Amino acid sequence: MKLGLFLFTRILADGRDRRFNKIKEDPKRFFVAWFLQGVWVFTNILPTLIQNSKSVDVPIGKKEYLGWSSWFVGFLIQIVADHQKSVFRANPANADKFISTGLWRLSRHPNYFGEILMWFGLYLSAFDTLKGYDHLAVISPLFSTFILTKVSGIPMLEKSGLRRWGSDPNYRKYLEETPSLIPSLAKLFK
Repeated sequence: MKLGLFLFTRILADGRDRRFNKIKEDPKRFFVAWFLQGVWVFTNILPTLIQNSKSVDVPIGKKEYLGWSSWFVGFLIQIVADHQKSVFRANPANADKFISTGLWRLSRHPNYFGEILMWFGLYLSAFDTLKGYDHLAVISPLFSTFILTKVSGIPMLEKSGLRRWGSDPNYRKYLEETPSLIPSLAKLFK
């Protein structure tokens, strides 16, 4: 929901969502994108759907608390990263620059790291309720991780970044020194 609200407010501010400019003109491509988003949403909530379909109450244990904590930390990371990027982009002095401050100093895609952490937390919080084939719900965080790291998220943004700033030595240094996804805790102390 947070991501949807963020994207909605960004579209209101920009007047468009450039990711869909070409897709929306082709009904077949638009349907595929729409369908895949529906699959992604269903897959993401699968652990919760399975957990809520159970009539057996399982006592709350360490895994639930760890899962909820992971979800919450991921949510905070995503909010902070998106906010930092919005503030950075809103500053005219940063036009045509890339962000490498705040959480973006520790990871090139901290918002995606936060989102992945959220989905793993959701699965972990449902873990003790799941039995047998129910554990196939692990597809939720695995699918999200795959989509964000191999299909649409990071690959598209990295390609776009190389087109825009690939000749900038500072950007090349940023790529070399900053992990793509998992934040570098060592960089916190530099």
